[in-house]
Order: sequence, then structure tokens, then C-alpha cells
Amino acid sequence: MQSIKKVLIIKNRMIGDSILTLSSLSFLREILPDAEIHYGVPKNLAGLFLKTSISANKIIQIDSKSISGIFQLFKVIFSEKYDFIIELNQSSSSRRWLKMICKFIKTKYFFHNHHRKDKTIIIDQGIRKANIQRDLDACWSVLKKLKVDTQIPNYLNYPPRMYLKGEDPFKNNSILFGIVATRSTKMWPLGHFFQLARLIEDNFPNTTIRIPLSKSLTDQEMKKEFLKFGNIKNLEFVERPLSELPFELAKSILYIGNDTGLKHIAAAIGIKSYTFFGPEEPLEWHPYDRQKHPYFFIEDLECRTRTAHFCGLSHCESMICLNQFSPELVFSEIENDFKNNFEISTI
Repeated sequence: MQSIKKVLIIKNRMIGDSILTLSSLSFLREILPDAEIHYGVPKNLAGLFLKTSISANKIIQIDSKSISGIFQLFKVIFSEKYDFIIELNQSSSSRRWLKMICKFIKTKYFFHNHHRKDKTIIIDQGIRKANIQRDLDACWSVLKKLKVDTQIPNYLNYPPRMYLKGEDPFKNNSILFGIVATRSTKMWPLGHFFQLARLIEDNFPNTTIRIPLSKSLTDQEMKKEFLKFGNIKNLEFVERPLSELPFELAKSILYIGNDTGLKHIAAAIGIKSYTFFGPEEPLEWHPYDRQKHPYFFIEDLECRTRTAHFCGLSHCESMICLNQFSPELVFSEIENDFKNNFEISTI
């Protein structure tokens, strides 16, 4: 086997996926300590890693939606002379042109579509697992094909980690509310978040509720809706560029919210999380130690699996999967964390 000097791992997906793949980078760094590892992510997400350290030497910006972006990636692959490229959970379009590029410049290219059912070189292809494990399976399978001897990694041994560059932020009496999500059916009711904030304010008045939001129209509308419920004394909306977000989140001690990219960033920088799961089960999208990152989830809902192994609805009238978790129930679950980490009211 030839010496492996430089590799490219691509995850052309959203924030949560890009964080989960940090586990595969850590595994490859452990097995190939002397190799140069590059990580390809969508261009609009590259800033997320600007002020953090991960198990990669360089971030490669991917723009698969324009001819100029594809040509730029061609130039990168041509000049870097990678020993191999692995694309994880790719779309069919990106696979097509990446395969052509790599064939033209004679670079080994491997891909892993989690959802394929036909046989590939990937161990346990198509079997539902934690997403981190499926990515690790792909990396291990490629190494095996290249005759690199190593054991199959367990995802619990490779939690995704991001390390802040520079001084660590001062942690204050604050917690994060993750109120946004990619679709409304993944959102714990906004009114529940407000009532939970009131319970925290009444019992731990020195605690600040911090709500990270983007400048998007959808997020700003949610901000307006949240404020309509009333006043929370210690409330802060965190509206920062993606490059500053890990540092801002690291100031808090706890994350409570929906299954979204924010949750994965919080976990990667070492913040304990409590996550609400509704239409999708935690098996795939919560590949963490449950003791360190608990979640709220109702098992065996018939409506969740009528057409697939998860509910794909964007809107739902009943929201039975999430609205049954009352603010009082959630507060009772997280109360010990407040007692251990925050100043208790003497009022």
C-alpha cells in the first residue's frame, strides 16, 4: 500500500451534518496521524470552523450550485493531488460531477449514500444506525479497501468536538433555548418555551435565557412571536455571524431545544443538551451518550411510521409527538442542572 499523505472528506450538507462528520475526521486523524486531512463543506458553512480547531488541516469550500463553484473545486482537487476522496451522504448530482472530476484527474473517489439498499464496499450498507456510526463505517470501509489495518470504530468513542481558538469565553449564568428547526413539526411549541422561561425566571432569577437566531426572515418572525407572549427579565437574543457562533454559545452551560444544528454545535463545544424529538427518532439524529445528552421522545407513535421510519410532514395539526411535553415536566427534568450550576434564588 502506498503512503497516504493527503485526503479530502466531503459533507455537502447542512450544519448538523457538518458537525457530526467531525467524528470521522477524528477517527482518520487517529489512524493517519501524519496525513494532511482536508474537510469540504458548503461555502456558506465554512465560517463555522474559522475560529475553531478540528481534526482537519484545511477547510475546502464547496459550491455545487454553480458552474464556477464546480470549476473551482476541480482546480482544488487537481492542485492538491489527494490520495483519495470520500463523500459522505451525498446527493446524486454531486456524486455525478465529483465522480467525473476524479476520473479525469485519476484520483480515488468513494461515496456513501446512507439510504442505498444495494451492496457496496461499505460495511452494513443501508442499515439504519446513528449517523456518526454510518460515516465511520464508510471511512473504515475505504481504509480497509486501501489495505489500512484498523478496527471498526464505535461512534461513542468519537464524539464530535470543536475547540475554540484563543481564550475560552467566560461562562455565565445562562442557558440556550434552541427554538428554531428545519420544519415546524420538529419544533417544541413556542408558547411552551416561554412558559419554561417563566419557570426558570421564577426559580432561578439570576439565570439568563439566550436564544440564538439568524438574520433570516423566518428566525426574525419567530423572535416577534416569542416576544408577544410577554416579558422575560433576563432574555438575550444571540444574533451573530456563523464564525462567532461557537464562541457565543460556549458562554452558556446548558442547551434546551429542538433537534437542530445549534444543538450539535453546543454538544461539540462541550455543552450539555436536552433535545426535543418529534417526527424523527433519536436513533439516527442523536448519536450521543444519553447520560450526557438526554432527550424527550415518545416511543411507538403510530402516526410517526405510517409511510416510512419517520414522519416527513412539514405541518401537523395535532403535534402529539411534541406538545405533550409540558413546560412543568421539562423543568422538573432539568432542575438539578440548575441547582448544580446556577445561583439559586433566595427570594
